[in-house]
Amino acid sequence: MTENEIIYKKNIILWFAILGSIFLRIIVNGILIGFDHVITLAGASLVLVTIVGVLCKTIKKAAIMMYGMIFVLTFLTVMCMVAFPCTTNFLMFFMSIFMIIIYEKIIPITIQCILSSSLMVFFYIRNREQLETTWTPDSIIMCVVYIVSGMIVFISMCYLTDKNMKHLKNVSEENMRSKTKADNLLSHIDTSVKQLEQSSKKIHINIKDSNMITTDISHESKNVVLLIKDETDASDNIKKTVATEVEKVNQILNASVDMNEKSRETNDTVIDSKNAVSVLITEMKHLQEQMHYTVERMDALNENNKKINEIITTLNNISTQTNLLSLNASIEAARAGEAGKGFAVVATEIRGLADSSKEFTDQIQNISIGIETMANALSDEILSGSKTVEECMENTHMVEQAFAKIYSNTNQFLGQTEEMRIQSTQLEKLMADTLNDVNIINERTENTSIAMDNMSQNISTLKEKVGNIVDEYTNISDITDHLVKSTQ
Repeated sequence: MTENEIIYKKNIILWFAILGSIFLRIIVNGILIGFDHVITLAGASLVLVTIVGVLCKTIKKAAIMMYGMIFVLTFLTVMCMVAFPCTTNFLMFFMSIFMIIIYEKIIPITIQCILSSSLMVFFYIRNREQLETTWTPDSIIMCVVYIVSGMIVFISMCYLTDKNMKHLKNVSEENMRSKTKADNLLSHIDTSVKQLEQSSKKIHINIKDSNMITTDISHESKNVVLLIKDETDASDNIKKTVATEVEKVNQILNASVDMNEKSRETNDTVIDSKNAVSVLITEMKHLQEQMHYTVERMDALNENNKKINEIITTLNNISTQTNLLSLNASIEAARAGEAGKGFAVVATEIRGLADSSKEFTDQIQNISIGIETMANALSDEILSGSKTVEECMENTHMVEQAFAKIYSNTNQFLGQTEEMRIQSTQLEKLMADTLNDVNIINERTENTSIAMDNMSQNISTLKEKVGNIVDEYTNISDITDHLVKSTQ
């Protein structure tokens, strides 16, 4: 409540007090001396009090009306003393002081005390004859002294009251400032709690998404583990196949060495045949048999070569599939982010080994094609020699020419078999290197499988931890909701 409102309420209380005292005075005087003697003064007093009441309601500044009340009380007392100078009216100066005390203000009380004491002295001197029967000079002096003493007491009391009111005002202002700060703090807390609630909801959504992603990664990592296990099985099959082919290449190499030796023996036989025509037909039959045997071996060599080409084609397909699987694994590792970096390196190594394997198989295939071409040419030459032998058997007069041709053909065949031996040696080395590479691929695939198993377990552990985080943020969200409801 403001000071103006307090003074306004005191004005209203004082107005009711004045009105009540007038009614009591009218009743008492009417009973004692008759209503006809007081009707005029009572009417004038009521009119004045009514005007004062209207002014109290109309004037906004209550302090002005407070000083107006001093004038009203003094004027009523003076009017009564002028109309009826008696002790009763003389005591109204004291009543004025008592009524003004309601304001608890130093200035109004001081003014009222000075006016009352001055007017009491004035009316005592003016109406001494009427008042001296009840009021002696020393009584008037003592009344003034009492008024001054009371004024001092009232002023002291008002000073203390005013001091307390200022202190209360300061406390009230401090409380208002504290309340404002508290309201601002609550507003900030409410805003912070709402922001915390929004952030908590966003984090909760993000963690749920992370949980879903972790679940997908776990599922995909298990699929990758299965694929790697399939690759390991395929690598084992390749290893077995390559080992078998190495054995076959060794057999081809041994056959080539044997063929070279046989070719040398044939060459020696041809030389001896030049010196021994008598045994020409017998040796030519033997040579024909050897040639047929050689053709059969060359056919077997071609069949084995075709099998090698089929195996090489299979190896190329496996290398291509391995390359595609390693590419898919690299893509999955890229999706996995930091968790898939190690697997991405392994996938790159697998892709490199697959490319190297394809390059080696291409070289082997080229060598195999060369062997097949040479073997076909050699087979043709042997068949041609066989026909020559038959012609020699039928036409002995062409023996010298046949021997020359056989000698030439056997020399060529000897060179070709030597070349075959060299190429078979190279093929053996390449196949051994291929087997070694396949062993390395198999070992790394197994290591990758173990690493992916560990990664799958780690992802499962991560999934559990993310689930725990989701539960904790759910609790945080509940706490945030409780704080939001508390601040509302």
